[in-house]
Amino acid sequence: MKALIVDDSLVGRRAMLGVLQHYCECDENVQAADGEEAVKIASDEPFDLIVMDWNMPKMLGIDALRAIRALDTKTPIVMVTGEKERERVVEGFDAGASDYIVKPYSPQQAAEKIHKVMLHAQDRRRAKKAEKALVADDSGVIRRLLTGMLTERCGVKEVEEAADGAVALQAALANKYDLILLDWNMPEMNGIDVVRAIRKKNVTTPVIMVTSEKEASRVIEALDAGADNYVTNPFEPDKLSQKIKRVLQL
Repeated sequence: MKALIVDDSLVGRRAMLGVLQHYCECDENVQAADGEEAVKIASDEPFDLIVMDWNMPKMLGIDALRAIRALDTKTPIVMVTGEKERERVVEGFDAGASDYIVKPYSPQQAAEKIHKVMLHAQDRRRAKKAEKALVADDSGVIRRLLTGMLTERCGVKEVEEAADGAVALQAALANKYDLILLDWNMPEMNGIDVVRAIRKKNVTTPVIMVTSEKEASRVIEALDAGADNYVTNPFEPDKLSQKIKRVLQL
């Protein structure tokens, strides 16, 4: 695995290098001390992973993230931040982050996040296309809207539906999906409990939470439970399809 480590702190770079070498089998790494340098390096050579600090001179990590995504790269990017404001993490995901690590972190915590991101990327490279998805929402109208979005805008061939969380969980454990869209508030079982349950069973299917909950803490709760991204309802079709394509690496 080849990784780009971006941090203005030499200590921070060395700490992340230790995680990647000892826990993540990273046999090649490149380092950058600021966001501008990171963007230049990322535009010149490919990487399997980019780990980016948030607060850096010359260019913030979030701005470097946006610039790298503008290059149309699908490389997983994990943001590392000491910021405790939940809104910052949400901003990172909206800009195209694959996951996040909050400092101070233990090597095991960082490695767990990185392993998840890399496993997801490997699964998507093998799948290449999105053949089958599950949409779980207690509203038939929303299910039809999301189904149409997946088939018409994202090229998903087959979409199954579930009207409550318990049915969604049973379907997620019994079938192989390329994507699951989960409403937060459903009868029988909340969407976030479905995420926790399938992750405990080591189901790695990408999950996007669809929720009317706009509190950033709720979004972080979903991401920490194992969701790969989120969208708030009512949603904008362009933004949702963009998030779906990003999660599916289409």
